[in-house]
Amino acid sequence: MLSAVSTLSAASVNATWGHSTATGCFRSVEDRFIENWGHLAEGFGMEEGVGKVHAVLYLASAPLGGAAIAEHLDIDEETCCEHLDTLVSFGIVHERGEEAGEQVFEAERDPWSWFMLTVRERARREFSPLVASIRAVNTLAQEAKSAPHVRGDRQRIARIERIGHFSHFVDQVSGLLEMFSNLGAGPLVATMRMAAKFMPRG
Repeated sequence: MLSAVSTLSAASVNATWGHSTATGCFRSVEDRFIENWGHLAEGFGMEEGVGKVHAVLYLASAPLGGAAIAEHLDIDEETCCEHLDTLVSFGIVHERGEEAGEQVFEAERDPWSWFMLTVRERARREFSPLVASIRAVNTLAQEAKSAPHVRGDRQRIARIERIGHFSHFVDQVSGLLEMFSNLGAGPLVATMRMAAKFMPRG
């Protein structure tokens, strides 16, 4: 099968590694890139396999179907399709119609867009429910302040205040995450570049 993810021209590959070993060497480079992407995905709380599927699509020169991706990664097609569903639900992989009776997919090419979409979706799925739970606990704690057995207990009042302080902190983090994910890749990159100009250089 032709490499589904080759992105260099034959001339540039041959110039780098020589005619006889070009294909094998570049496939090794691709495999290492895909492996690293899988580990990076784990760092963001995603399955390694999901990251690898995303990496194949990121490198691909054209939309790919699940069968081609599964073959490239040497995994079963059902698992590959499950990973594709996850990536589509995150908004970092898009359906691009059908080819030869199979749905094909394309990855978001801008790493910043991928990063921000991933952060936003993880915050929505995992962080937001946790924030709601912490707020609920804080509400109960603040209501407990008026209970007769709590009003005169300085230690319990101090604990309630710590709960409230932490809940406020979580609310601030939640607001920052929401602002961060809604900012957009372009403005975020511009902001970071501007900030880098004022950072002390070693």
